[in-house]
Amino acid sequence: MVRRFTPYGGAPRMVCMLSKNLEPAKFTSYICSLEKSESLAGDFEKTNVKLFSLGTNKRIDIRVIRRLCFFVTKNRIDIIYSHGTRQDILAVIVGFLIRKPVISFEHGIYSSNKIERGILAYQLFKIIDNILVLFVKKIVCNSEVTAESRKKNLFWMKKKPLLVRFGVEERKPSRSSFEGLKAEVGIAKDDFVLGYIGHFNWRRGHENLVRAISLISPEWRNKIKLLLIGDGQKKEEIRRLVKRLNLEQEIIFLGNREDIGDLFKIMNLYVNPAISESFGIATVEAMLASLPVVVAKAGALPELVEEGKNGFLVKPEDSQVLAEVLMKLISNPQLCKRLGENARKISEQKFSVTSFIERITNLYEEVLT
Repeated sequence: MVRRFTPYGGAPRMVCMLSKNLEPAKFTSYICSLEKSESLAGDFEKTNVKLFSLGTNKRIDIRVIRRLCFFVTKNRIDIIYSHGTRQDILAVIVGFLIRKPVISFEHGIYSSNKIERGILAYQLFKIIDNILVLFVKKIVCNSEVTAESRKKNLFWMKKKPLLVRFGVEERKPSRSSFEGLKAEVGIAKDDFVLGYIGHFNWRRGHENLVRAISLISPEWRNKIKLLLIGDGQKKEEIRRLVKRLNLEQEIIFLGNREDIGDLFKIMNLYVNPAISESFGIATVEAMLASLPVVVAKAGALPELVEEGKNGFLVKPEDSQVLAEVLMKLISNPQLCKRLGENARKISEQKFSVTSFIERITNLYEEVLT
């Protein structure tokens, strides 16, 4: 169960990947979304996965609970697997009413909730979460930092979070030639291309990245292009900053894109300056595309990068240090190549889809015994 169907969010994409890769002879998957949203039906046409939307953008009420109880009972669903607090609340209520086990998958970091919601809302959220934990069968976390965050905020530790890192699929390109794509987005033949995929909000660190680009010496800055992929409430604010720093030739806003595999092919380096990150799927996808990565030493990002082997870690919100590391890579193509080759090997080993599916399958079987 997820909040909405979308090809851009981490939780929906992980659920999609999981559902499509579970053994169809053993499992039938139903993906339920709370809100009316963009359908991902095309991704599931040839799979054993069913989609269902509760179609509400309102608070959980008795009608939503009744609909989900009916849906779970009618389809003989054995496990309710929820992603997110609102979904956890609904899953726990329905699971209690019709006696079905609930697995809660944690994607967030508690400190982020404190900043986003304020102290009072955060404390209420913490109390609700501790009550929900009493009724879930298992708590699963996608990184060490989310597991540690969950542990610190539980009043009791009878249910220890289980660490299961995402398996990440490679974003394969859809075209064989990329010159047309370069021309489309405004990249010259000899440009050094950096990329970043992320929703424009306070967590993502776009401002720090833009300021770092402004600190790169003009002789190198004129040879680079930074592709910012995504949308969000802070996008126009970042656009204004780019204009104020006179970087409109260097920084390109692409909005949400579905051709990520193709865009990776025209990049030389991937950057993630986020100041709060519970996992970093796009960063792993970039690594699978043989791109070196430069990431902030924040949240779960240090779990992805081995310093000097597949990329570099930088202090969060330090534009000067970020600019220096970017310069180091821009001026050294051989270093970029070596880091990129290592990035692919490391990501294939640490974030294998096969290993992820195996662990989740074992979890399902354990919960049902």
